[in-house]
Amino acid sequence: MKSRLIYLLILFMFIMPSTILAAVEQVVIDIQGMTCKLCPIAIEKSLAEIEGVSDVKISLKEAQGYLMAEDTVTDEQLLKAITKFGSFEGEIVERKPSG
Repeated sequence: MKSRLIYLLILFMFIMPSTILAAVEQVVIDIQGMTCKLCPIAIEKSLAEIEGVSDVKISLKEAQGYLMAEDTVTDEQLLKAITKFGSFEGEIVERKPSG
């Protein structure tokens, strides 16, 4: 019985993904280089593929992206995803805790 409890404790502490404990942040990104209606779709898809990123919305009109990201997701990951499918440039303009 004790060994099972110890096993479960170890499992929880070391094997469970850190995303369980990650805080979620609201992120706003300025995006330059979008020229057509397909650009935001490509950028949304690329950002949504990052583990820990959700609720991605890209506005062609505002030239901005809005998303939720766990605090374990780096700015570099987000900016790399933006440039993945085209000659887009991104800049993180805001990153704040959600809620």
